[in-house]
Amino acid sequence: MKLESAKVLVTGGSSGIGLATAKRLVAAGAKVAICGRNAERLGKAAAAAGALAIGADVSREADVAKLVQTVISELGGYDTLINNAGFGRFAPLVDMTVADFRSVWETNVLGAMLVARDSARHFVRQQRGSIVNVASTSGQRGGANGTAYDMAQLACAATCST
Repeated sequence: MKLESAKVLVTGGSSGIGLATAKRLVAAGAKVAICGRNAERLGKAAAAAGALAIGADVSREADVAKLVQTVISELGGYDTLINNAGFGRFAPLVDMTVADFRSVWETNVLGAMLVARDSARHFVRQQRGSIVNVASTSGQRGGANGTAYDMAQLACAATCST
């Protein structure tokens, strides 16, 4: 793939690895859309990266459908997904709430699957596309207080292979 002609969606693009990836892609000439849940942070990140900002919660199926359609519409399609959205809640297992565990799983695992699925549908229609799933090595070697995050990294690696 030639980066100067790539059209890329980066989930979790408002900070960290996602934002750094978006900046590098734009610098190489790619057209890039980033998504995130926090509108203010997303807008600042998009301006800093030179990317298109699209507000979306990847754990919500309706948001993902709208995200993919917006990227297709605004960029004239896309050929690469950098599936990067994720976060952690860290606490001892005995203190972990179901709500905290579920919120991590819904973003890191379900969200990755939803964006990959809807992107794959687009890629199949256009007969080309690439999906890059970003995950932590925490799924291979968990750590103290990492129950939810470590599980999500392990599950995403198993669930999101394409």
